[in-house]
Amino acid sequence: MKNKLPVPSQIQKLKDKGIYFNIISEEDAQIVLLEKTYLFKLFYFRKNFRKNLDGCYNVEFAYLSDMASIDMEMRYTLLQLTLDIEHSLKVLLNKYLSMTPNEDGYYIINQYLKQTNVTKQEIFKYKMRNNKVYPEWEKFYQNTPYWVAFEIMSFYHFEKFVTFYYETSKNRRFKLASNQLVLVRNIRNSCAHNSVINVPLFDDTNVTPELNSYFSLHNIEIHFKQSKPFIDIATLLMIHNKYCNQSIKHRASSNLQRLLQRLLLNRDYYDSYNYIIKYIDSISKVINHYIEINTCE
Repeated sequence: MKNKLPVPSQIQKLKDKGIYFNIISEEDAQIVLLEKTYLFKLFYFRKNFRKNLDGCYNVEFAYLSDMASIDMEMRYTLLQLTLDIEHSLKVLLNKYLSMTPNEDGYYIINQYLKQTNVTKQEIFKYKMRNNKVYPEWEKFYQNTPYWVAFEIMSFYHFEKFVTFYYETSKNRRFKLASNQLVLVRNIRNSCAHNSVINVPLFDDTNVTPELNSYFSLHNIEIHFKQSKPFIDIATLLMIHNKYCNQSIKHRASSNLQRLLQRLLLNRDYYDSYNYIIKYIDSISKVINHYIEINTCE
């Protein structure tokens, strides 16, 4: 077990780890740790920097504080986008299911439960206590129509439903969502649980074929290797652009413009870290493209 540290001791711990206070003073850093964030959250961003041979980071406190601030702004902005996607896909599914001959609304859910091994208890998880369904939902438990299931199921089980629907209906409108909602869920869970998004930034991997196609189609010049946070966020924007209506996308563009301004505010902090600059510039390109195509009058 580790001892609880008062804020002055937290500052000393940071100094011992190679964190500098040349841009933000130690006194101002104490205010940051008391009023704006807390040590465990802020120090997590050290994982975006490599240690030297002495096991120290040699990084300014200001860099960690800036990253924490950007991450918070991202969580607030991107959570709304994940909610937009969930709503828009439910609207689209309702549209197609309502127009499907011989679909009474109950059959599709029975088939979903049968073919995916999802249980009724899992669908009603948030409408139950002590294994009993809340009284106002009991009438839907035995016979559950899709419009009720959509209202109460978790995003994970909704994601599984989208995949099930695509595979059984062969409706290509849902192909992209079926393949990529898992990445949207990554962002949604991080935002909803107030967890860090932008870590790590130096472990690159190949972008997905879906993103490659999207970048190529829209002439967005992005390096084919990117960090996992970039891939998740770019996929979120791609999915949002495909499934949300213009009114939703126009509102999202305004929010993304504020996020972009915050992302670029202290870009010069990271001039010595090529991988962070690449991340900032790549995210900026994707955001700028989204804004450009969705704010045209």
